[in-house]
Amino acid sequence: MKKLVLLVLPVMLLLLISLPAEALGPSFGLKGGMDMQMFGNGESVSQWWPSFGGLVELSLPAVPIAFRGEAGYAWHIEEDITSSDMNVIVSGKYSISPPLSPLGFYLGAGPGLHIFKVGDFDSESYFGIHAYAGLNIKMGLNILVEAGYGMIFPDAGSWNQLNLKLGMML
Repeated sequence: MKKLVLLVLPVMLLLLISLPAEALGPSFGLKGGMDMQMFGNGESVSQWWPSFGGLVELSLPAVPIAFRGEAGYAWHIEEDITSSDMNVIVSGKYSISPPLSPLGFYLGAGPGLHIFKVGDFDSESYFGIHAYAGLNIKMGLNILVEAGYGMIFPDAGSWNQLNLKLGMML
């Protein structure tokens, strides 16, 4: 098995290097929606935060796997105190699209970095793990409808994040 991996890896790298830059298919997009932050253990405080962000995907032609990077911002205002979450998530994405269909489905997962700030307190950075599933509707632009789940790990414990997003890829 190790010999197979050692043989396949250089072949894949040579293939990637030999492709012209436009064949790598970078695409850009925007998405927005709501993130539900579920803090605490058992007796969680759940709050929906509006959010928006940008996406960039790098894919190969005729291959259902892509690499995706996204940066987002979510916020919540309560009693004149603003809480915010700036995040960067890097993930692998697997697409399932029937040939010649305007609809496509996809799944993805990867790590993320969250920078939380509450009121005037200093911001704190936390690591997270994220997974998402979505529907692509190809109508000139690629419209996406996506649901995701994340676990964020502060110094002690963890909290969950659900999100619902609507967006488009150019």
